[in-house]
Amino acid sequence: MALLLTEAAKLSNDVPLLTAPQREDAGLQDLQGRLAALRGLVEPLRPADRSCYDADGRIRYDRLAGTDLFDEGIRRIVHSADERRVALMCAEKEPLECHRTLLVARTLAERVAAVAHILDDGRLEDHAAAMDRLLDKFKLPHNGDLFRSRDEAIADALTRQAKRVAYVGGRPPVDGDEWEHAP
Repeated sequence: MALLLTEAAKLSNDVPLLTAPQREDAGLQDLQGRLAALRGLVEPLRPADRSCYDADGRIRYDRLAGTDLFDEGIRRIVHSADERRVALMCAEKEPLECHRTLLVARTLAERVAAVAHILDDGRLEDHAAAMDRLLDKFKLPHNGDLFRSRDEAIADALTRQAKRVAYVGGRPPVDGDEWEHAP
């Protein structure tokens, strides 16, 4: 986590690096305050829209990406990126295991932004290289094949990976009802 915070701070004009003496309560409270201000971007998104889930209660990233709620979140990120550098953080060690790679970074890379992922050894990996690793994981061709383009192969790999890592934990609520948690 320390590496992630350090790299995020390097990437952001608005988050100073904290040195050892600064890591006292004041520095920690400041960082916690900044994270609290971003609550809508850091908390997991569990939309009430039942169409965003499969029959097992697994969130479907492809469906979520088509919602107004998701589009508004992407617009907020793009707007922030117009004013400063943005670091979207996750606790996942491997970017290919994180919804920010499979959903958010995918959309940002398609629309407007250069996206880099912080690897566990501190190196930065651009999104295209991450997608190459994902294609390798499922033994799919990097440049497509006779039947599909590279983008279609990536979409297939993203769908397969999302089935492995997407949130599953309850049945989506009927309007106004609470989440029904899986046994």
